[in-house]
Amino acid sequence: MTHFEETAITALRQEILQLMSQQFAVAIYALTTGLALDLLARSGRVAWAGVLLPIVLITSVFSIGRIDLLIHRAGSYVERIESQANSGPDVKQPGWEEYKRRMPATRLVPIYDLLSATVFFFLFIDGQMLARKAIPPRWSTVYVSITCVLFLIGCASIPIAIVFARST
Repeated sequence: MTHFEETAITALRQEILQLMSQQFAVAIYALTTGLALDLLARSGRVAWAGVLLPIVLITSVFSIGRIDLLIHRAGSYVERIESQANSGPDVKQPGWEEYKRRMPATRLVPIYDLLSATVFFFLFIDGQMLARKAIPPRWSTVYVSITCVLFLIGCASIPIAIVFARST
């Protein structure tokens, strides 16, 4: 592996680490802000908090999707550099990205993703119910419909972004 390839892989791994930290921060922000808004709306003192809850979760889902896209794009670059550097006849071990993919623990990641998405989903549904109480009836249907569509688009964009990042 050349010095440039080693430097590029190191920089990409640092970028991935920073992006993972950002993703964690966004998830913590969404959860704490979502729970705070939920408690405020349920207390009855701040009715508009229930209207903000789905909006906070929607923006968080799109932020997580964007960060996930950048993580997988950087991982794709690392994999490409490693496969080119390790393409010689005397190289017998896989690169880091291939090694991670083969690890049994990697198969558990989608389960944890599903569990965290379930928490977001339940908070989102709760926010929708709280928003219906805070918004006049003729607008609540429009609000709930638009936020549901945006939430579903945000959730669907995450796996699509991963596939897209891996194909480039």
